Amino acid sequence: MERKFLDSTWRKKYRLIDMTTADVKRWLDKTDIVLLPVGSVEQHGDHMPLGTDIYTAMLVAYGAAEKADVPIAPEIWMGITPYHMHKPGTITVRYQTFANIIYDVCRSLIHHGFNKIVVSAGHKNNFATISEVARKIRYDTGGALVISYYRGEVAKEFGFPLFGLKGGDTRHGGEMETAGMLCWNPELVQMDKAKTETIHNPEWFTDAFKVSSVNTTRFKGYPIGLPLDHHEICDSGNLGDPRVANREIAEKIYVPVMDVLVDLINELRKIKVNVKNREFVEKA
Repeated sequence: MERKFLDSTWRKKYRLIDMTTADVKRWLDKTDIVLLPVGSVEQHGDHMPLGTDIYTAMLVAYGAAEKADVPIAPEIWMGITPYHMHKPGTITVRYQTFANIIYDVCRSLIHHGFNKIVVSAGHKNNFATISEVARKIRYDTGGALVISYYRGEVAKEFGFPLFGLKGGDTRHGGEMETAGMLCWNPELVQMDKAKTETIHNPEWFTDAFKVSSVNTTRFKGYPIGLPLDHHEICDSGNLGDPRVANREIAEKIYVPVMDVLVDLINELRKIKVNVKNREFVEKA
């Protein structure tokens, strides 16, 4: 996978933010689909950059955009990540702030003629809010589709066997995210600082509880919602063993992730969407 973000010619062809309005018009003449990378800025351990989630979202979007021949909207780097605020550099936004940003960006794109906005999601905790915004946009426009595609499940399918992992652990800052960053820009990864880390129960838990993630805990084996902060379940910032990640393995994981997104885009081409309301009346 080539580092497309360094190629100005490639950027001007696929990234709206690097185009002129005439360039965007030419895209609209041939497609009503646009990709939107969305991520977060949050700690990922001592070896990974804060922008890991937006960078991996861009990695997937860039690869899919070229294969499917669709443009990419300006990335939304911020997300909902309050449980990482114990580490310096993490930036979180409130739920309504994030929802408003997603809504306004999508309505702007719809206003200009895009009917299908496919979010390349790099941060899982944004997913529920994006889905709710997508429903509101569909109701408000009369049909525009906003679809969120998260790399996690595809990455697990192809990545867990390579690393000898089992399902259930998102491996924050671990094997697969480190691999993705080695594809995006290895200069941002400090492998000499990578640590092996496992998830554990908060000190105040009783034996009846077993933590699964910052959002999910099991009580007597059954899942319950119990919000936690990351430092309560992890001594360092990452989970798993990022030291085993490398670029060769990364391509075996992230190329299939991109290919599924390409298949999704091509399937969406078959769907006719009739947008009845493009006017963004609340834009001011």
